[in-house]
Amino acid sequence: MAGTPGRRGRRSVRAVSIASADRIGADRMGADRIGAERIGADRASASFTTLGLPRQERVRAWEQANLRTMRPVRCLTFDADGLTASMRGFRVPGGAVTEIRAGAHVIERVPGEPESGESGVVLLNLLLEGEAYLYTLDGSQSLAAGDATLYEPRSPLLLAFPGAMRQFSIEIPRAVYDEELDRPDPDGRFTVYRSVFSGANGARTRAAAAHLGKLLGRALDAADPAAVREREAALIDLVDLVLGTRLGALSGYVAAAREHIRTHLGDPGLGVGRLAGAVGISERHLERAFAAVGTTVAGAISEARLARARELLTDASRSAVPIAAIATSVGFGSPTGFSRAYRRRYGHSARDERRAAAATGTGTETPPPRG
Repeated sequence: MAGTPGRRGRRSVRAVSIASADRIGADRMGADRIGAERIGADRASASFTTLGLPRQERVRAWEQANLRTMRPVRCLTFDADGLTASMRGFRVPGGAVTEIRAGAHVIERVPGEPESGESGVVLLNLLLEGEAYLYTLDGSQSLAAGDATLYEPRSPLLLAFPGAMRQFSIEIPRAVYDEELDRPDPDGRFTVYRSVFSGANGARTRAAAAHLGKLLGRALDAADPAAVREREAALIDLVDLVLGTRLGALSGYVAAAREHIRTHLGDPGLGVGRLAGAVGISERHLERAFAAVGTTVAGAISEARLARARELLTDASRSAVPIAAIATSVGFGSPTGFSRAYRRRYGHSARDERRAAAATGTGTETPPPRG
């Protein structure tokens, strides 16, 4: 359900802005270098935390990290221990998402910064945990976990978090918003979508958010088109559901189905029938949902199995596990079928994959998938 702020908070936002201006800068002790080193120049995938930084450097470092990964903001905190905050995110052709976890703090989004690309994007913030108070030129209102805010970056705002919080900040290119999501132009205003985890699409929206969060925790191989497509699809799935767009009803099932696939890779009988039953729709409806994101149910299952097998093959701690056992663990019924599928997908054999990882020392310890 959408809504717009009232005008009661017009005076409040200006008062808080003045107060923040008095405090901003108190923690600016030349931390630009630290922020630049931690966040890096590669914006395809990035992470940052203020943990470990001197208290007096944290606010400035956080502002620099925001400038590099999202949008220009000013920040302050009244916490005696300094700002405790972290972010992780990725950028794909269809948009960008950043997960933010932080203690009590206030941010003021600053429009009009050079090279901010403000006219080319729409922003969607989804509060996952905690509460917030939103101040705009039109007024103020409170936000609770499950509320989402849609706006343009050229719109000034002040957002106060009185305690611990977790949020997705999603950047949607104008071309995607206008052509694929089929929504009205924000036109400089804020629209709040209340309790998106409730109602008819609530469970599917929660599943889509959980799936996106899991993808944030995995390293992105920018050279792997399948990994990029999966992240892009997950991002659009969640936006579709939050905004209630024409694709949302189908894409929510895709998110739920992908999560079921991930946690049932070892089931050799996993197919469209079993998957449709798990997410509660017909087989034909599920096939249509996957077709809408450019793939098939069988293709999604195979891709997930092969990706997990590749992780296990390059895991140094599993170098003694037979390749046939790895194939079985991800749901392949025969070693021969696995070998053919692996070579077709990656252009080389599973054995060569393992040898290359061992020779270059690129093997890593891979945690088991969480249920």
